[in-house]
Amino acid sequence: MDNAMPVDSELYVYGAAWCGLTYRLREYLMNARLPHEFFDIERDPKAGEFILAATDGRFPVVVVDRHVITDPTIAELQRVLAAHAILPRLRPPRQRPIETIVQ
Repeated sequence: MDNAMPVDSELYVYGAAWCGLTYRLREYLMNARLPHEFFDIERDPKAGEFILAATDGRFPVVVVDRHVITDPTIAELQRVLAAHAILPRLRPPRQRPIETIVQ
């Protein structure tokens, strides 16, 4: 991994825009409101090289704080994120309008 792309950020996703598995992981991260960077291995030659070096070409790949996970399930990704203290950001509760009682 030393000669591949640097992975200094907290959360990266490497995959292909057409890949359903990549889409599923990115959708989870977006719904969990976890910022991440996406690298399309078909449009970014360095991302493609990283995938080849790190996983022999298998994707999607998620990099969490320099920890490389190949083709994780959502449950696997959640465990790794929790181990790195990266938790989903809860949406604030919906505010109910204050009702005025008229007598």
